[in-house]
Amino acid sequence: MLLPVAISGVTVFKFIGGALAILVLFTLRYRERKGPIVDSYVIALTVVLIAGIVGSFSFGAINSQSIQKMVMNIVLMVVVAELITENSGFRLILAALATGGLVVLVSGFLDISGSGPTVRIGGLVSNPNGFGQLCAMTSVCLTGLAVLARHRSVKVILLSLIAASFIGLMYSASRGAFVGLGAGLLALALFRRMRKFGVVLLLLCVVSVTWFAPQVFFDRWQTGFQSTKAGRQSGIERRLELSKKGLEIFSGNPTFGVGLGNTTWAMRDRGDRVQVTHNAFVQCLTETGLVGFLAFLFVAMSSARGFYRVAQSRAADSQLSVTSSAFFVLFVVTVVSQASSGNFVHPIWYVLFGVVSNLVRLNRAWRTDVTPVFDQSTSRGGSTVIPHVPT
Repeated sequence: MLLPVAISGVTVFKFIGGALAILVLFTLRYRERKGPIVDSYVIALTVVLIAGIVGSFSFGAINSQSIQKMVMNIVLMVVVAELITENSGFRLILAALATGGLVVLVSGFLDISGSGPTVRIGGLVSNPNGFGQLCAMTSVCLTGLAVLARHRSVKVILLSLIAASFIGLMYSASRGAFVGLGAGLLALALFRRMRKFGVVLLLLCVVSVTWFAPQVFFDRWQTGFQSTKAGRQSGIERRLELSKKGLEIFSGNPTFGVGLGNTTWAMRDRGDRVQVTHNAFVQCLTETGLVGFLAFLFVAMSSARGFYRVAQSRAADSQLSVTSSAFFVLFVVTVVSQASSGNFVHPIWYVLFGVVSNLVRLNRAWRTDVTPVFDQSTSRGGSTVIPHVPT
């Protein structure tokens, strides 16, 4: 809801003040246990939040719904970081994300029967681009679970679900999600334990496009590069124009932006067609200015670095390395797809931010704590000596 500053300013600041107090309590309570990583993320994202609030007052309107989303996302990140206390927690996060994605995927398949091959589907998301991104992310989560699975039958089932996710992506006809998936497949090649599955996934993707992609998928790619005879811009031209408009709005409000959720209102004030920028990073720059953008970029780059370093760490447990590889690929898919059609307040960003803080912490524990502990569950032939990871 968009509310005038004069009416809602005090109320909103009370709400934000209470939410920030909760975040401070989270940080102080678990600082010793979690280390400085999640603390620095909370601080940086709170800077994003404050920049968006200041920008709202400068612009002259407060989007209380967007502010509430940002607060809840920060809380979500802290909660995710708190829930994961051991190695198995990361697998549970992958399983939870995959399960949620499969539920939405089923709803999309129910839409196919009534939509035909020329209509994009959105399932429960009601947004074809969002549905496509969810399909791509679900396939990555399922890939991580498949690599970790011990039984061949489980791997076959998971591969079947991955193929179904690819088909759902085709029916969404989301170009950004498809490019994000391609970037994710390339990222799999960086990790030795994931390369074989990367080849299998590439073959599944080719089969999905060749045999199952509907006509709307090919039509979307054609309009993505070609302008119509009626003078309508191509998809790429339209995206670039929206990003350009977002940057123009930013140039008029460079420090704190126009406020969280106010991009469409800023476009309306300019007399432009009311539409989002379709780029998470441009949107962040537009709504929170340079202050918020740099803080968000710090968290994003630190997360990518954390996922990659743990995945490549020789000291890491094999399961921890595979899990981190899967999350790194998921992060790549998120960055690329959200750069084409997304926003920086999407919850997946903050789930990943919470996950990486614990991955780095757990990897450090493996490298520094070498207390021998016998784990009966990780060896088929008997006990295996592993480093003890404090929880």
